[in-house]
Amino acid sequence: MSTSKYQPAPGHRAVYLNGHLVGEVREGLDHKEDVELGRQLLIEKGLYKKVSLERAMFNQATAFAATSSMLYYQKLAHLPRDGQAITPWVVNTAFSIEVYLKTVGCLFGINTRGHKLLRIFEQLPDAAKRLILRAVEPAAKSWKVKEKVDVVRTLSGLNDAFVQWRYHYEVSELNEIYIVPAIVLAGALHNVCQEVLDGRE
Repeated sequence: MSTSKYQPAPGHRAVYLNGHLVGEVREGLDHKEDVELGRQLLIEKGLYKKVSLERAMFNQATAFAATSSMLYYQKLAHLPRDGQAITPWVVNTAFSIEVYLKTVGCLFGINTRGHKLLRIFEQLPDAAKRLILRAVEPAAKSWKVKEKVDVVRTLSGLNDAFVQWRYHYEVSELNEIYIVPAIVLAGALHNVCQEVLDGRE
């Protein structure tokens, strides 16, 4: 049965997990009850897994990174670039890097706040920074980037980007953004988070 054409019985809702149909449940009285009924179905089928805070943070960072990747490939990877796409690309990329950095912090027992990327990076323990710096070179190779990606320089360019680029029309001057180094850094952070999480779960 094709899940794209699946219609639940009247008074019922379909339940999906990662895009796959699990089954259906009766409609609840409100959204909260719908969620609970769906969760109970997943538990009954042995599919429910409680998500840790670190994993939830990583998943959110990955979602924003996937959005920036889509924008890059569709609007920015080829000339002429679509200038209207640069702002959402910068905002999504900066926020994904922010949440990846905060995930690394959380994995190392550090709770960081705010949007300034350099400050978040500087608050990380040395062991976490070493993991990030080590992950940059393989990430750069996967992008066929031959020159060294400077983490601090890349973070400096994006430091206030999440705040400023959302309202770029109100800001007279914006930092220069290094597109490919930002992508490489996001990829390196993704890999660090994935490696540490996989080692703990």
